[in-house]
Amino acid sequence: MGHLGRTQKSQAASEKKPKAYACELEQKLEARTRELAEAQEDLAEVLEQQTATSEVLRVISSSPADVKPVFDTIVRSFALLCGSVFGAIYTFDGELVHFASAYGFSSEPTLTPAVIRKHSLDLPIGLASLTARWKRGIIPPLHA
Repeated sequence: MGHLGRTQKSQAASEKKPKAYACELEQKLEARTRELAEAQEDLAEVLEQQTATSEVLRVISSSPADVKPVFDTIVRSFALLCGSVFGAIYTFDGELVHFASAYGFSSEPTLTPAVIRKHSLDLPIGLASLTARWKRGIIPPLHA
């Protein structure tokens, strides 16, 4: 193999470099495009959260004496932000759980008119309040 053979090999090697560089650039471009899409999704989510917060604050300032519209706005915003079909808010006064607001139900939830007793363990709300009271030391743990 003489000088001509080396030149062809050298030329082939130099052609591979731009192809490898172009492939590397394409991979970097794809990675940056994914990163940009993720950043745009994050930004849209933050904007949704800020809009919901702004709406809740607007309702609070427009009706400071009435908590019902505030709870209505909170539960609607929460459901929409979470992609939920419906949601409900209950309050706990230290003894009983009370219905506060709901969103997305065809009619009011079945627990709406009722007040749930704190030790009603057949419902998640009652179990949650009992668990919270136990963790705060309000009720002693059960010993076997």
